[in-house]
Amino acid sequence: MLRRKKPHKHSVELDEILLDTSNLPSFNQGRLEGKRELPISPLSIWTIGFIFFVIATVFFFHIFNLQVVKGYEYREISDNNTVDRTVIIAERGVVYDRNGEMIAWNERDETGAYSFPIRAYTDRLGLGQLIGYVSYPQKDSKGFYYRTEYIGRNGVENTFDNQLRGENGSQFVEVNALGEIVAEHAIVTSSPGGEVTLSVDADLSEAMYNIIATSTAQSGSRSGAAAIMDVETGEIIAMTSYPSYDPEVMSDGDDIELIKKYNDDPKFPFLNKVLAGVYTPGSIVKPFVAYGALAEDIISPNKIIVSTGEIVIP
Repeated sequence: MLRRKKPHKHSVELDEILLDTSNLPSFNQGRLEGKRELPISPLSIWTIGFIFFVIATVFFFHIFNLQVVKGYEYREISDNNTVDRTVIIAERGVVYDRNGEMIAWNERDETGAYSFPIRAYTDRLGLGQLIGYVSYPQKDSKGFYYRTEYIGRNGVENTFDNQLRGENGSQFVEVNALGEIVAEHAIVTSSPGGEVTLSVDADLSEAMYNIIATSTAQSGSRSGAAAIMDVETGEIIAMTSYPSYDPEVMSDGDDIELIKKYNDDPKFPFLNKVLAGVYTPGSIVKPFVAYGALAEDIISPNKIIVSTGEIVIP
């Protein structure tokens, strides 16, 4: 005999769970009958409105900042991105010795490190202090020149800097959005610097340098200097100072070790000892005594005076 269980008083039938599926009131679902609609609360409207207000405020602030506050600045940047004004560096003048031999001139940089002519100097020894060297035009990290001139740093390059320096030109370069050059328009052409011809004989100066180098090595001296002057005109025919330095090394500035060696050398290779050396003078009154004797006809220019190196008093 089967016993039937009594239903639990808290049991739930399946049709009680899925009342909506049975559509007991027979609503027309196509007309949304039986749907409950509630109005949006004012707080929700104000919250959404505030969010849109903040977004719009930020958006219009950025537009105002770009077009009004920084509009001129960005417009200049935009123009520069389209047309750039570049400098055409003028060539520096050539330096010659009295015989027309070039001792300082310009050459094209074969390495591509410089977009302008670089300075070249004679290989003759003993002319470093006389010729001097230059500092080249320099660019910043963005490729723009912040120094557009050669600057003479020593010797003739410094003394005749204004004469050797040319006049730079300018050029407009059009570039597209990819940074590629579209066209180049020269506005002002550059003018090279003037030439300088010295009274110094480069060959004779080098010969004197070699003699001084040999004699100082034999005598144990540290340095020396020599000059030859035309007493009729005052021209300096030859000039040299030992030891010297290489002007190209100083102009290029790449050989840091050699430049440091120059700076630390106790023989002072940068010092032109002919012009700036300090020496103990000899007897400076003797020429005046001789001049007085000639003026008073005590002696003649052709008189021979025998000097035995001693004075005998009876």
